[in-house]
Amino acid sequence: MSDDPSRIPIHPPTCADAWDAHQPPRGRVVEFFRQVGIGYAVLIPVLFLFLAVGGADGDTTVFGLLLGLVFVPGLTMMVTAVIGLPIRLIPGIRRWWIRYGGIAIFGIFLSFGMIVYGCATGHEASYTDQELSLPVTGYEPDGTYVLPGWFALAFFATHTWIPPRWKKKQRATLPGRLRRE
Repeated sequence: MSDDPSRIPIHPPTCADAWDAHQPPRGRVVEFFRQVGIGYAVLIPVLFLFLAVGGADGDTTVFGLLLGLVFVPGLTMMVTAVIGLPIRLIPGIRRWWIRYGGIAIFGIFLSFGMIVYGCATGHEASYTDQELSLPVTGYEPDGTYVLPGWFALAFFATHTWIPPRWKKKQRATLPGRLRRE
């Protein structure tokens, strides 16, 4: 430390100063985690829809649901976040993607439609009951529509921005707001 009196702090550092120095990062990192959370929240009901189509077999279903609710959407979100890194890191692509945010919203609806169609056009499957060794009839969704729809839904839900022009229109039409002329 220097002997210059002008460089001596007026007050000793406090816990508040340390707290200000360690604030969490803002901006794109917070935005990324918010979008991943939204994507996770979108995938959970779809996972329930997918699991509701099949049958239940006791303990395996309980453990499968608990593990499935944590790992399946989490792993899917990690894969789609890595695939979408060019959208986040290349400024030109990012500006284009944000400007045309309707593409991502259309992609969400299209991918959800693919999942519903895959669940609706599935087929019956027969399984063997392990305790009684009897054939059991079940239902399997069509994986050729469900899996691509699942990953597309995760991608579009994770990388959706509301275009700035939509936000401006919304602010201007809210009651009680003053419009700038």
